[in-house]
This record gives sequence, C-alpha cells and structure tokens, in this order.
Amino acid sequence: MAKSNYVWNVVGGFITSGGLGTNNTATVTWNTSGLQTISVNYQDVGGCTAASPTIYNVTVAAANTAGAPSSTPTLCINTVLTNITHATTGATGIGAAVGLTAGVTAIWAANIITISGTPTASGVFNYTIPLTGGCGAATASGTITVTPNNTVTLTSAAATTSQTVCINTAITNITYSTTGATGATVMGLPAGVSGLYAAGVVTISGSPTTALASPYTYTVTLTGAAEWSPPQAR
Repeated sequence: MAKSNYVWNVVGGFITSGGLGTNNTATVTWNTSGLQTISVNYQDVGGCTAASPTIYNVTVAAANTAGAPSSTPTLCINTVLTNITHATTGATGIGAAVGLTAGVTAIWAANIITISGTPTASGVFNYTIPLTGGCGAATASGTITVTPNNTVTLTSAAATTSQTVCINTAITNITYSTTGATGATVMGLPAGVSGLYAAGVVTISGSPTTALASPYTYTVTLTGAAEWSPPQAR
C-alpha cells in the first residue's frame, strides 16, 4: 500500500528539502557535531501507523577550526623567529602557506601549526595557511613584521673622516645619514668633540681640547630597530 502522512524528526540539524508529509525522502543540513538522529513515521491509506518510527543515526564531524596566532612578532632580519603556533581542530594537515617571509616555514602536527625559521627578507608579511582534511574550509592567519638592518652612510666628504687639526681648532663637521635607527652613540672622540643624532643624521663636530692619545679612532653605533655598529674611520 502507498504510504502517506510522513512525520519527520531531526535532532542536531534541519531539513532543507523534502521531509514533508507527502515526501518519503529528506535532505538534512547538520549544525551540531557528534551522534545525531533523523527519524520518520507514516500512516498508510488504511490508517495504519508503524509501531515505532524508523531511526537513522548519523555521526556528524565538526567543522575545521584554526585558532589565533600565539604571537604577531616584530623582529630584525636574519634573527631567529620565536615559534608561532595555531591550534586547529578537525583538520588532518595543512596546504601551502601563502605570505610567509623567505626563511620561514609552517608545519602541522598533532593539531598544531608551528611557524618557525629565520626571516631573510624585511617587510610586513600577512600570511594565510589553509587547513586540509576534515570538514569545511578554514585558514590560519597572522602577521610577521621583519625590520631591515640599520644602515649608516657617510654624507660629508671622505676626507672629513681623517682630519688633522690643531688643538682648540674646530674640525670640519663629519655627517652620516642613517636608516632604521632611532638614535646613535659616538665613542672614541677627543674631549671637545661630540656626536649628535637628529632626524636620521649623525653629526660629529667641535674643537678638540687635547692631543693626548691622538690619533683618535671613533665608532658610530646606531640604536633602535635592528641595531648595528658599522666600523668608522678616524
């Protein structure tokens, strides 16, 4: 006999097509993970109803997830990165990472993405790492900022780095342009001569008040950002 008056019941999801009193099929979208059920009962044209509904158990896997990064670091180029981690659920691996700086890689193991390495390029790197396996699309994302090495360049005449002057006589100013740094110190100058950093420029000036220990070899040391101390002539 034909059956009619179907009664559908879903636990852990909802019917998206079929599932009406006249339908003997139903399509379900599950929105809760774990063991869920769909059941159906009916009444035939003679008015008979099944003694109990037919029940189908469905195990619904959770959608993949990727957690926030353990850190969003700023570090100097060619410096070892403290590992960044993302916790994941559902996935069985990762696809190719996009946006990581050269020298840095990502691996997946035991539901953890680990990003490690030594960046060899500078800039702001926004990365994404797709999860693979499991259910649904999910990506891990974050940002790594890599600061370039400081630089210092002589901008006064080359001869200014090797001057011979009389005591109590002003030297010709020695100047250096810098990038990356936020300050500088100058060591090894004679009394009466000093180094000043301002707006990315180091200026050495003054009048030496002593000749003891001459000649004087000085060093300009940049501070801040990716600190670096290039050797300088006297």
